[in-house]
Amino acid sequence: MIPRYTRQEMGKVWSDGNKFAKWLEVELAATETLAEAGLVPKDAAARNSLSQVIVARINELESRVKHDVIAFTMAVGDRSLIRPPRAGCTTA
Repeated sequence: MIPRYTRQEMGKVWSDGNKFAKWLEVELAATETLAEAGLVPKDAAARNSLSQVIVARINELESRVKHDVIAFTMAVGDRSLIRPPRAGCTTA
């Protein structure tokens, strides 16, 4: 988005930080479901919820791997005790 033509509220909606925060919400929901199914430890979601999404780290990884979702999962995995933090939740 072009900053001079963007209202602050709308800019926040489309920011990388908001995008990654929404992706983290999906990861946490998936982790909770995996824990309920016994596929990951029961406290996995709590441990992942402590992960902070660091936009600069994700952008750094993306410049290396050339894929935003992979960079995101790597960054969350760096801050999580669960590796990988996701299973089967990906773009096609």
